[in-house]
Amino acid sequence: MKKLIIPFLLIAFVYTACNMQEQKQTSDNDEVEAVPQEVKPNTLTKQELDDGWILMFNGLTSDGWRSHNGETFPEHGWVVEDGTIHVMGSGRGEAGGGGDILFDRKFSNFELSLEWKVSEGGNSGIFYLAQEIPGDPVWKSAPEMQILDN
Repeated sequence: MKKLIIPFLLIAFVYTACNMQEQKQTSDNDEVEAVPQEVKPNTLTKQELDDGWILMFNGLTSDGWRSHNGETFPEHGWVVEDGTIHVMGSGRGEAGGGGDILFDRKFSNFELSLEWKVSEGGNSGIFYLAQEIPGDPVWKSAPEMQILDN
């Protein structure tokens, strides 16, 4: 089973991954104390790498991402900044015309781990297992995990 992490923040398609790994210390009386390990955003821990996780966004560039039914990352509508990737909002609660993006690699039998945020009044989602059908929007070929602020 492939394990995927999509750590990035979007306003209409928002992800940021954070993981806290606990280190346990045991004393003579078997008390256990959890000590969180600081993890930088847009990175994988050694344990995640050992477990086969794949980082899908490096926090710096749009490498690996492109428009749905397109060859390149959209020139307008999407921004990579502050360790995030997000679509620019219209100001009315929906995306401002950046179109859908997808990771340019196919996966099957995967486990997806992510966090995301949405703007006030926002309507966002993640389509998964999408098929690119020329002329058809992504929602015609894929289920969507949706988040909205209504």
